[in-house]
This record gives sequence, structure tokens and C-alpha cells, in this order.
Amino acid sequence: MTNPEYIRELPGGLRLVHRHMPDTDSVTLQIFFGAGGRYEDMQREYGVSHFLEHLLFQGSKKYPSAKILSETVDGVGGFMNAYTTAELTSYYAKIPSDKFVDIADLLADLTMQPLFDPVQIDRERGVIIEEMNVYRDDPGQYIFDLIGDVLWPQDVLRSNILGTEETIRALPREVIAGYHASQYVPSNAVMAIAGNVTLAEAEQVIAPLFQASHVAAPRHFVQAHGPLAAEKVRIYHQNTSQTHMVLAGRGLSLRHHNEAAFRVLGALMGGGPSSRLYHSIREEKGLAYVVYMGMTGYADTGKWEVYAGVSNDKVEEALEAIVKELEIVRSNPVSHDELQRVKQQLRGRIIMSQETNGAVADRMGAELLLTGQVRSVDDILTSIEAVTVDEIMSLAQQYLDPNGMRMAIIGPHDNAARLTEIIR
Repeated sequence: MTNPEYIRELPGGLRLVHRHMPDTDSVTLQIFFGAGGRYEDMQREYGVSHFLEHLLFQGSKKYPSAKILSETVDGVGGFMNAYTTAELTSYYAKIPSDKFVDIADLLADLTMQPLFDPVQIDRERGVIIEEMNVYRDDPGQYIFDLIGDVLWPQDVLRSNILGTEETIRALPREVIAGYHASQYVPSNAVMAIAGNVTLAEAEQVIAPLFQASHVAAPRHFVQAHGPLAAEKVRIYHQNTSQTHMVLAGRGLSLRHHNEAAFRVLGALMGGGPSSRLYHSIREEKGLAYVVYMGMTGYADTGKWEVYAGVSNDKVEEALEAIVKELEIVRSNPVSHDELQRVKQQLRGRIIMSQETNGAVADRMGAELLLTGQVRSVDDILTSIEAVTVDEIMSLAQQYLDPNGMRMAIIGPHDNAARLTEIIR
């Protein structure tokens, strides 16, 4: 049994979620903002959330340069980083517990008082464009952005986080600063703290640092509502030595009542070396070195994805094998023994994933920001244990239906018609 989480809403509107972990000598502070790709105006702000994440490390009111910021954190033996997703941006620092006050002040100033130096903005444009180049040179990662074009062709959710070279070059300083003023407000933020700091200490330090400078309500994201792309397969022709393919469909939103069962279905099909797809595609047929299935939940929708990296001459055979495995789970009930094995696998991974205060802070903060609550690990495990054979089959029939499948491929191919036939 883990120590419980405590949630407080502070006077400025910031929500604080805390777990005391006294057996450690460190603490993780992590702040989350409702600011991600889904919040952007695609015509004039595409990529601004991620751009802003970069810029906040270039200097703030009290820490006016990237060098000063990094030296302050490095100087206490800690580390700091950030990430941006479709639905949030998060900044975090892990430090020795006795440096909590100092780094809390730094994290607050970094996120709430950025300088937006025009010279730094222009310099960072080049850094982000180089990040795009690195990303595009890794088709095994880039393919996951491209699948959004056929899953949500009319929705902002289809977009990647980086934007395009054109939009990043064109983003004006006033647009970036305006987006920050709209979204980086205490009422649109969650601070997660996990480690050897008490709740009383956390409240006392954090509350004065995040006071609202204005009361304007932050914008909300536009919900996904458009249809799937008409085409089932989209090929991005590239002379790669291996084909990278993602077969995908829409799935369940966060906190859907079947969320645990959907998670079990994903683990059953492609969650590791004992999963069905891994055993069939890699171990039995030798068609791929990497194959797995993942589930992603958003506030209002979700998706499932099967990824495989295969030889260029084995694409059709690999797709046929994947589709066959998906058809089997739709048509035949999972055995009780297999279901129990998968549940135990998930149970162990969930327990072990929460052993560090960084992982605890990340889960607590993201859950509170996106769903308005934080489930205990025990509640998560209980929901997984309650999953039934009938739930797995029902979800497979509903969400793994070929009519809802779409596919994206990077490789030297022009056989979209044939691949479409296989999916059908």
C-alpha cells in the first residue's frame, strides 16, 4: 500500500497534488499546463506549444539566461527538463529535498515570467527546425505523426507537436507571448510534488509563487468530431532499407468505463515478448524485429496502433499476419489462463513503474490536469483485475473492426490498393 495522494486548490487557482515519499532523499516538482497541440490555431499558431517549451529555458525575470537556469539546477546536483504533448506541456525538476525551496522558485519564475527575448526567439527557430530534421530522419518515430492524417484528417488532433518549418519561421513574438498569457495561468495548471517534502511544506512554498496576474479564462481545445480519411492506406514514399508501418483505429477516451479492459486488450495483443503479435509476427514468422500494439487515451477520444518494422519485400505478408491476429481476437474468446497472465503482467509493470518519485509526479499531475482526479495505484490494479473475457471480446469486435482501420507506411512502395484489400 503506497502513501496516499493529497490534492489542494491554492488561492491563485493552481491545483497541487502531493505524495510524501519519506524513504527518499530527493523530490520531484512537476508543473503541467493545459497547453498542447490541440489548443493551437492551425493557421497562425501551429507548433507554438512546443516552441514555447523551448523558449522558457532561455531566460526568465530572476534567471535571465539559459546558462543561469542550468547552472542553478546543476549546481545542486539536480536535473530539469520538459515535454509537450497534444494536450499538455510539462516542466519538471528532480533535486535533493533540501533544495526544494530554491528550485520551486526557479520553476515558477521559468514558467510564469519568461523574457521572450527576440534574439533568443530567432535563434531557437533554427534549433527546432533541426529537431524536425532529426525526427524526419527516424521513420520509426515519424510514422506515428503521419498516422494522424488518416485517423483525424479534419481535426487538430491529427497534427504533430513540432509544427512545420514554415510555421516556426513565421511565428511572431506577439503570438507566442499571447499564447503564454492565455494558457500559462494558475487556473490552467497543476503542480505535482512527490518525494521527501511534506504536504504542509509544499503548500507553504508553492502557494505564494503562483498568483494569478489576470483572471481571463484560458481557451479550451476543440473536440475531435470529423470522420476518418476516406482512403484506408496512405503511403509516404521513401527509399528506406526497411518499411515502417502503423495500422491504427480510434479508441477509448481517458476514464472511459472500459478503459482498463482496453488496456488489457492492448497488452494481450502487443504488450511485450509474450503477446500474440510478437509471438506470431516475430517469433513464428520472422517478419519483423519490432512489433507492438499501443493504446492512447485523450480527453474525448483515443486510438490504438500496431507498429511493425519489416523488410520491404515482406510488407503484404506482415500485414496479412497482423490482420489475421486481430480477426482471431475478435472471433474467439480469450482463455481464462491467458487473460490472467496478461493481468499479472500489467500489474507488475504498473507497480514497478511507480517506484521513483519522478514517475509518481508525472502520473499524478497528468491525471489531475486531464481528468480532474487522481486514481490510486490500488484502484488501477483493482480495475484491471475486474476485466472479463466478455469485455475483451466486445471491445475487440467494436474497435478492431476493419471498417475503422487506417494505415500509414513509410517505404519504397506504391501498392496502396493491394494493402487496402488485405485490411478489408
